[in-house]
Amino acid sequence: MSIKEPMQNVTNGYNNQYIDLRSVISACFRAKWFIAAVTSLFAALAVVIALNLPNVYQSKVLMAPSSNSDSAGMAGSLGGVASLAGISLASNEVEQAALAVEIMRSFTFAKDFLQQDGVIENLMAAEDWNKAANQVIYDPALFNSEQKQWLEEDGISLKPSLQESHRQLLKSLYIEQEKSGLYTLTIEHYSPYLAFEWANYFVKQINLEMRKRDIAQAEKSINYLSEQLETTKLEELRASLHGLFEKQVRKKMLAEVNHEYVFRVIEPPI
Repeated sequence: MSIKEPMQNVTNGYNNQYIDLRSVISACFRAKWFIAAVTSLFAALAVVIALNLPNVYQSKVLMAPSSNSDSAGMAGSLGGVASLAGISLASNEVEQAALAVEIMRSFTFAKDFLQQDGVIENLMAAEDWNKAANQVIYDPALFNSEQKQWLEEDGISLKPSLQESHRQLLKSLYIEQEKSGLYTLTIEHYSPYLAFEWANYFVKQINLEMRKRDIAQAEKSINYLSEQLETTKLEELRASLHGLFEKQVRKKMLAEVNHEYVFRVIEPPI
C-alpha cells in the first residue's frame, strides 16, 4: 500500500464534505422563495387576527397618598402608652396607601362591587363592544342579553361564582406605584365607559372604606380612653391619655370631613 492512497482518501473525504455543504446551500437558495412566501403568509395572518380582535380599552387614575395626620410625632411621644392601651396610632400616608392597595385587591372589598347589577356579566361574559350603539356584546353561549339571564347546562346555571369573578377582576385591575410615590390605578374592559365607571368606583370606594375603618377605630378608642381617664389618678399617665384622646378625636374628624382620605386624585379617569 502506497503513502499516496491514504492521502487520496483524505482528499476525497474533504471533497465530499465540500460537495455536501454546497448542495445544502444550493437547496436553501432554491427554496428561498418558498421560505419568503411562508413567512409573508404567517405575517399576514398575524395582522388579520390582530385586526379582528376586539379592542380592549383602559381607564387610568393617577393618585397621590393623602396626608391626614401628625402621626409621626404622636407615635414617638405616645406610642408606649398607646401600645399598653391596645390603641393603634395611625400609620403615615405611605403605609396607609399600601394597605389600601391590598384591601382593593382583596375578595372582601370586591364582593360588594361584584354583587352589583350587571357587573358579573360585564366582567365574565363580555366579548366585545358595539361602539355605534354603546352596548356591550356578550358571549351568546354564556349569557342571553335580551332576557338578561345566564344560560344553563344540564340544569345548572353558567353564572360564575363570586370567587371566579374576583380572579377575573384581578386580571383587569392594575394598581402600580410609580418611582415618584404616586399610584396609577388601571381598569381594562371592552367598553371604555364601563372602564371609566369602574375606575371611578374603586377610587371613591376605597377612600370611603378607609374612612369608615378609621372612624370606627377612633370611636372605639375614644370610648375606651374616656373610661380610663375617669379611673386614672396619676397625672403623668392622665396627660398621656389626654394626648391619645385628642389624637383620636382629630383622627375621627379628619375621616369624617375628608372624602379623599387615603388617595387624592391627581389625574381623573378618562
